[in-house]
Amino acid sequence: MQSVPNKGRSAMVLKCNMCGYNVPVAPGKTAGICEACGASATLLKDRGELLEGLIKRAVLSMEYGEWEKARELAEQALVIDPERAEAYVAQLMAELQVSEEEALAEHRGDLSAYVSYRKALCFADPDLRARLEEYNATVLERLRQEEEERARWKKERAEQAKKWRRILLILLPLIVMLSIFFVMNIVEGNRRNNEAFERLLDLSYAIEIVNSEATAAQLRERGFRLTEGRAGQNLRDYRSLPANHGRATFRYARPSGTPVGTPMELFSVIIQERTFDGIALDFDNVEQMERHFSRTYGVEVGMRESGLYRRVLYFTLDGVDVEIRWPASPHAPATVVLRRATE
Repeated sequence: MQSVPNKGRSAMVLKCNMCGYNVPVAPGKTAGICEACGASATLLKDRGELLEGLIKRAVLSMEYGEWEKARELAEQALVIDPERAEAYVAQLMAELQVSEEEALAEHRGDLSAYVSYRKALCFADPDLRARLEEYNATVLERLRQEEEERARWKKERAEQAKKWRRILLILLPLIVMLSIFFVMNIVEGNRRNNEAFERLLDLSYAIEIVNSEATAAQLRERGFRLTEGRAGQNLRDYRSLPANHGRATFRYARPSGTPVGTPMELFSVIIQERTFDGIALDFDNVEQMERHFSRTYGVEVGMRESGLYRRVLYFTLDGVDVEIRWPASPHAPATVVLRRATE
C-alpha cells in the first residue's frame, strides 16, 4: 500500500491496493478501510511490500481480463525493481493474455521468443526457473508433435497423389480408347440412322417396313436409332432419333382379341419430313403428288378435307393405307401415315 503525502493535515492518506482509491488513516495508525471497495489498506514498511502489492494487483487485473492495466502494473513493479522475476512473469502473462501461470504451457509458440520470458529466467530463483523451463518444454514438445503430424499428413497426401497419378496413367489410354470408341459408335449410329431414314422416305421401302410386322430390335438391326416415346395398354411408340429435318414414329399394338403379354406388332409408321418418295411435301404440290402416285404405282388416289386438315391425299398400295396430311395451320409440316389396311 502506497502512502500519499498530506501536508498540513495530521491524518495520513494511503492508496488502496485493490482499486487505487485514497484511504485516510488516522494519526498513529498504519491501516484503514477503503470506502470504495471495503479492502483493508495497510502502510507498507518497505519496498518489498510495495512490489508484492503491484504484482498482486496485476494478477487480479488479469483475472478480470484487464490486460493493459495488468501490463502497466507489472511495468510499475519493474521500475521499482528491474530484477524482479515475478514482475517479468506477470508482464509475460499480460502480453499473452493468460490469467494463470500454468496456462503459459498452452501457448502456441516458443516462449523464449519473448523478452519478458528471457528476463524472467535470468532473474528467477531455481524453483521459478524450473517451472518456466518446464512450461516452455511442454510448448516445444507440442509444437514438435504438431510438426510431425503435419509432415506425416503431407507425406500421406503426396503418396496418395502419386498413387492416383499411377492409376490415371494406367487408365488414361483406356479412357481415351473408350472415348474414341464411344464417339465412333455415335457417329456410326447417326450415319446408319440417317441412311435408314432416307430409305424410309421411299414409298416402297416404307410399305415393306409396315408389312414386315417388325419389332423394335429388328428396326434397330435395319439401322434405326430408337427411343421409346410413350406406353399404354395396347400401344407403344418408338421414335427414331431426328435425321436431317425429319423423324419417324413406329407404333405397335397387340392383335385384336389376344391376351395381355402377346408380343406387339408394328401396325403403322408416321413420317415427318420435307420430302417423301422424291416429291416435296408442299401444299402447293398436292396435284403433282396426286399424278405422281397415280402414274408411278397405278393406284387410285383420293383427296378430302376435314376440320383438322386442309387436305388429305390417300390411297392403298400392297395392303397398306397411305395418307399424306396437311394440317390446318399453314406453318405446320405435312405428315405421311402408313398403316396396314383393314379387311
